[in-house]
Amino acid sequence: MIGGGPAGLAGARALCRSRKRVVFTSGKFEVPAELRAELTAANVQIEERRALGFRIEGNELAAVQLEDGTEVRRQVMFVRPPQRQTPLVQRLVDGLGLRLDAPDLVHTLQYETSIPGLIAAGDLMMRQHGALPAAAAGASAAHALDEGLTHELVVAGVF
Repeated sequence: MIGGGPAGLAGARALCRSRKRVVFTSGKFEVPAELRAELTAANVQIEERRALGFRIEGNELAAVQLEDGTEVRRQVMFVRPPQRQTPLVQRLVDGLGLRLDAPDLVHTLQYETSIPGLIAAGDLMMRQHGALPAAAAGASAAHALDEGLTHELVVAGVF
């Protein structure tokens, strides 16, 4: 596994099919002692030297190349990209003063943000990246919003 910062370390625990798991940190952050012990106990190697690239043989990954010239043999890699909001979305989040669960995740309760009536979905409120998870979260948020508005109209006697 490469990337993702400290959150990427937690992802190594989920990749349990391989018996020879390696997390490449490239020395960009300190691995907390408790997490280091947990990963070591789970037989996950922590490689802190900087990864420079990959060696390919034919059409297949053969190794990760490190800054000192050594290689760590690998046949499969999982790369967790860092999550960050677009500048426009980040300005909106900052400008509204939305409560955050993490630096890039807006706090929600049933899709509602810390501002009553303001709904968030997709990458803004979850770590999963991609069009399908974002679309599913958007559909769920729309359903929750519709249900809430319908309830208010029923209570008000409009329906």
